[in-house]
Amino acid sequence: MQQARVRLAGTSPEDLDNICDDVREIANKTGVALSGPIPLPTKTLEIPARKSPDGEGTATWEHWEMRVHKRLIDIDADERALRQLMRIQVPNDVSIEIVLEDWVWVREATPVAFAKACSLSSHLLGLVDQG
Repeated sequence: MQQARVRLAGTSPEDLDNICDDVREIANKTGVALSGPIPLPTKTLEIPARKSPDGEGTATWEHWEMRVHKRLIDIDADERALRQLMRIQVPNDVSIEIVLEDWVWVREATPVAFAKACSLSSHLLGLVDQG
């Protein structure tokens, strides 16, 4: 089953939460599975700048800061749900990225299977060195 991963980023956490609520409503209406929204760490961009334009006088600085908030949502890739997802009105300061992914589950190797694989690879490497 394909899933759509929705990544939201913006400077206003209220706008992000409103979009997450819209996605949750779409998932409830269409009956698809939803995971999230997962709040990701906020990135803080800081810019120190001199107050005086000519560089004369005391060294006083202003510190400007912009915070970028992020959210992550996984939703099943149903055609109806994705069409409605594309119609969501997104504010200008919010970026949205939708990526379709195939989920492949990989079984973890047991220590015995790992040892067999290592002995087989060392045996094959020994054959390559001799030949």
